[in-house]
Amino acid sequence: MDDRQPASGPAETSGEIPTDDTGYGFEMTRPDGDSGATITGYDHEADPPEIAIPAVVARCASTEPCALAPLYDTVDPEALSGLLDGNRGTGVSICFEYAGYAIAVGDSALSVRPLE
Repeated sequence: MDDRQPASGPAETSGEIPTDDTGYGFEMTRPDGDSGATITGYDHEADPPEIAIPAVVARCASTEPCALAPLYDTVDPEALSGLLDGNRGTGVSICFEYAGYAIAVGDSALSVRPLE
């Protein structure tokens, strides 16, 4: 029997994305319109992408991170961190698809948007 519960209720029915991300170095906000969730103020040194990306996607999908496929099935987390470290301050953003979401991660922002 699966005892897992959604993080804070279904985001797709309430139109709200919970913002109580205690323990993470980011705050979840919802951009104008229904384009998806955006995480601002993200610092990949405080919260490595292999932790932050599944946490944010799980929150948007109203599930637990362990219910998602491992990030390394989509992108090499070490290579992603290396690209972010090597391009700090340049405005470079790395984009890819993961677990039904379009991900864009850069120097200071992480954006998670549902695929259409």
